[in-house]
Amino acid sequence: MDEHGGAARVYSYMASKWAEEGREVVFQNHFGRALSQYPIDGRVKIFASIFKTIPSKVLRSLLSPFLLPVLLRRIVKEKPDVLIVNNGPYYGQFIGVIAGKLTKTPVVIWKHTGYYALSSFLYKCVRRLCFPLADAVVFLTKGDESHVESYVKQSFIIPNPNQNGSVSIAYKQESKVALTVGRLSQSKNFDHLIKAWKLAEPLITGWKLEIVGDGDYRSELEKEASDLKSIKFEGSTDNVAKYYRKAGFFVMSSMHEGLPMVLIEATAYGLPCISYDCKYGPAEIIDDGKTGILVENGNIDALYKAIVRMAEDSAFREACSKNTLDRIKKFSTEQICRQWDEVFESVVKHDKK
Repeated sequence: MDEHGGAARVYSYMASKWAEEGREVVFQNHFGRALSQYPIDGRVKIFASIFKTIPSKVLRSLLSPFLLPVLLRRIVKEKPDVLIVNNGPYYGQFIGVIAGKLTKTPVVIWKHTGYYALSSFLYKCVRRLCFPLADAVVFLTKGDESHVESYVKQSFIIPNPNQNGSVSIAYKQESKVALTVGRLSQSKNFDHLIKAWKLAEPLITGWKLEIVGDGDYRSELEKEASDLKSIKFEGSTDNVAKYYRKAGFFVMSSMHEGLPMVLIEATAYGLPCISYDCKYGPAEIIDDGKTGILVENGNIDALYKAIVRMAEDSAFREACSKNTLDRIKKFSTEQICRQWDEVFESVVKHDKK
């Protein structure tokens, strides 16, 4: 898995929660170090391969068959009741499903990435081969499930959990900071946000846009925003909470998502949110007109108008902030854990039939 991505954060968090519940959790990571950058409970057994030391993705793919005996030995030794397979690199998913079948271990594919983010012909073939072999597939959204539900044995929709609990802070209505958080990559469409902000800036005097995160696309984005003094690139941080706490609203301009953790986090901090209505995720988090504004995907003009409305209408921002208290409940850790309990019970029963 990617040690710095949202998926790694969720996997580490859920592994820790299951360990806290008294479950024995074994974490086999084929694609990175033994531990991601995110904290994980010390009771979780963690193992890793050396694949991250191989610089070429092509070479890693060619050598991927050698991962199968590694995983088989781990399963034979640990004897898990359920094998959860990440839907990341196609060879990892394929090997996980094969290992489960060879050891007669129930397999759950956890589909963290949205359908449109992995839409190449190769990934479609892997999905078509692997999903019918799994005992269950867990999706983040109903929209994502709709593409493949015809050929899976069982499907469950479980969103990412709110990892911040109940954040009891007073919303700063007087704040004039718009916030965005994420990896500075092309798929996140930060260039759209900068263009929209450039249109909005003359109409929202005193407002600042803080961009928290880093990535390969940063230099291009900084060049795009070079004539805008109201935009500040903060880089990556271990304390993103301080940015959520001082912001007036949150904005996201991704072209596609699975279920964006940053929108869940912003909602947990009581922030009104603006987002492109991309496939999939934002519409599951933002209640349009009540906790924020959903904008037609890719429409820069509509995005700029939403920014102006949010910045200029303090009463609307405050109302949206109040409504986030109810909205965030659907992402509570307790509820997510109960849903996973249903998955585990279902696949174990299914395997015994």
